Amino acid sequence: MRRLFDKKWYLQHYPEANSYNKGAFKHYIDIGWRKNYNPSGFFSTSHYLKDRPDVREANICPLIHYYRYGLWEGAKIYPSSSIYKGNYKKRPFMFLPRTINKLLWKKDIKKNKNKKILVILHLFYINAFKEIKYYLQNLSCYKYDLVISYVENYDYGTLFEEIKRFKKDVVFVPVKNLGYDIWPFIKVLKETNLDSYDIVFKIQSKRTEYANLIYGNFFKNRDWFLCLFDGILGPYNVHKTVSSLTSNERIGLSCSQRLIVSDSEPKLSRTKKRLKELGITISDDYCFVSGTCFAIKKEIAERIKELDVKEENFTRSSYRGFFSNAHALERYIGNVAKEMGYLYQGNHTGMIQENKWNRLEEKLRKLSGIRIISELPIKMSEEFKLRCLDNGFIRDYGIEKIRVGDLFSLQPQDLKAYHLDELAPFRYLKSVENREEYIRYCETGRRSDYLNLSDDEFKEKIREICCERFDRLIEDLNQNGYNENEPIIIEKNTNRILDGTHRACWIMNKYGKDKMINVLSLDVIHFDMFSARPFLSYLKELHMNYQFHE
Repeated sequence: MRRLFDKKWYLQHYPEANSYNKGAFKHYIDIGWRKNYNPSGFFSTSHYLKDRPDVREANICPLIHYYRYGLWEGAKIYPSSSIYKGNYKKRPFMFLPRTINKLLWKKDIKKNKNKKILVILHLFYINAFKEIKYYLQNLSCYKYDLVISYVENYDYGTLFEEIKRFKKDVVFVPVKNLGYDIWPFIKVLKETNLDSYDIVFKIQSKRTEYANLIYGNFFKNRDWFLCLFDGILGPYNVHKTVSSLTSNERIGLSCSQRLIVSDSEPKLSRTKKRLKELGITISDDYCFVSGTCFAIKKEIAERIKELDVKEENFTRSSYRGFFSNAHALERYIGNVAKEMGYLYQGNHTGMIQENKWNRLEEKLRKLSGIRIISELPIKMSEEFKLRCLDNGFIRDYGIEKIRVGDLFSLQPQDLKAYHLDELAPFRYLKSVENREEYIRYCETGRRSDYLNLSDDEFKEKIREICCERFDRLIEDLNQNGYNENEPIIIEKNTNRILDGTHRACWIMNKYGKDKMINVLSLDVIHFDMFSARPFLSYLKELHMNYQFHE
C-alpha cells in the first residue's frame, strides 16, 4: 500500500511540482491542495473538504488535518477518483469450486430451485462489479432478481450497459450520496414488493485498499472485501446460506462468522441515543453484522422496510467521532433478526483467510484504547471515548501530576500548538467582552457536529448553545472544583490536551500557571496500519512536528 502522499504519483499528475524548490510534498502543502490537487490516488482533497467544511473554512491543508485530527476521529477518506480502481480481480476460475459445490449441494439446490431471491447491491466503487459478478454467478442455479442502487450524478461510464449484458432484467435505483449503504438499502426495500421473495441478500461494493482492526479482527487490503462476499456468496457458502434460510425455521440471518459483533461503550450509548432521536429502541445486548453484507429471511426485510426513516434523516458525512444515524441504523437492522427471535448463522471463509493475522490481532487487542474504559474507574466523555479510544492504541497510561501552564492545545484553525492563555475559552473567562471571539472559536471547532445544518443554521445554533454550555461548566467548576475522577486527559511526552481544554483554562484562570493538577496521561501509539510503522516517526519524516503559535 502506498502512503497517502505518493511522491511519484503526485509528480506524474502535477508536473509543475518538479520545479518547486522545496519538493513535491511541500508543493502539495503550500500550493497543491488549494488547487484541489490530490496527494495520491487514495486521498481525495475535494471529498475531504466537502466532508469537513470546518477544515475548508479554517484554510487548513486537508492531508495534515487528517493526520493530526481526522485519523483520531475515524474520518472517512475517499480515493481521488470517483471511478475507484481498487484491487478487484476477475475470478473465472471460481467456476471450479462452483461446479464442485453444485454437486455436493445437489439435493438442496433441487429443493430450493423455485425459491425467489432478491439481491440488493449498493454500487459506490464502480470497478468492484468486475469481481462481484463472479459471486453473483454462484446464484445462477436459483431464481434471483438484482436491484442496484447507485449514486446519482456520478459518472459510471459504460458500466450499466455491461451489467445489463450480465443480467438483462437488472433494476437500477438512483440515490443521493447519503447514509453510506444503509439509506440506499432501506430506500430499495421501501420501493420493492417483497411478497414474492423468500430471501433478501444485502451486499455493497467495499474497498480493497484497507487496513484496520475491526472488533478484534484485523483486515488488510482485500481481506475485508473477501470476508464480506465469501461469507454469503462464496461457492462454499452460498448454498449453505440459501438452504439454512429456507429450511431452518430458527435461522434468520446468515453472514461471515467473523463479522457478527456487538458494541461496548461508547458506541452502545451513542447508538441508543441516535436511535431514540429516530423513535427507535434497541436492547443493550444487541448484535449486528459489521460491514452489513448478509442474507435474511423475507420477514426480517419486511420489518426493516417498515422503519419510519426518510432521506432527510441522513447526512453525507457523520458527526464528530464518526458516528451518524447510518451507523446507528446499521446496528438496528443487524439486530432485527435477533429481536424477532431468530438465530444468526455464521459461515467460515477458510482457515488461511481467518487465521493469517492471529499474532498481530493478539498484540493489537492488548493495545486497544477501548480497554482502558473498563480498567480505569474514572469518568470520560462519550465523545472522547468514541473519538480517541475506540479508534486508538494506548501503550500505557497513568495518573500524573503536571503544572497547568505546561499544557497546550492543538487548534484546528491552523494546526499549531497554543498555550492555554492564548485560547478563546481562557479569554472568555477573563472577560465576557470576548464572547464573540469565543463563538468564532466554537464555529471553527464544532462545524462537523452539525453537518445536517446549513451554514446560516449552524451559526445560529452555535451562537445559541456554545456560551450557555460553557457557562454551565463554569458554574459547576466554581461550585464543586476540579473533579479528579473526571480528569483532564493528555498525551504523554507532548502534554497535548486530548480532552478537557475548557476545564484546563478554568484552572489556569483561577489558580495561575503554576497550579499542579492530576491528569490522565496516555502513551498513545499512532499506527500507520498499512505499513505497521509507528505513526509518530512518519510525522517526523514529513517534518510535521508540533509548532507553537507565534
